[in-house]
Amino acid sequence: MAATKKVLVVDDNLQIGSLIQRILDREGFDVTTVSTPQDALAWCEQNGLPDLLLSDVKMPQMSGPELSRQLKELHGDFAVVFMSGFPGDENEDIVPLLPKPFNREELIAAINAIL
Repeated sequence: MAATKKVLVVDDNLQIGSLIQRILDREGFDVTTVSTPQDALAWCEQNGLPDLLLSDVKMPQMSGPELSRQLKELHGDFAVVFMSGFPGDENEDIVPLLPKPFNREELIAAINAIL
């Protein structure tokens, strides 16, 4: 049996984070959801790196890409999928990017493609 993959979800919208957590829980992932990049940094300090960081791009205080850079500098490499409800040129360099809104199948496909 394969080991359960740890997923850290970071989204400042609590409803979106809760929905993602329910979907991924049902898929057998070990999911933790936090609403700020600072909470994500603290969680990683206590628990180590997740197998996957699933992070919103635009959040107050720190962007998802900046959070990913800081975690990688502090702790090493891990898989990342970014989410954004803001289409446009500013996201063109952010890869992999899962556009919001997405459905369950698109979420699972994006995660499985990275893991």
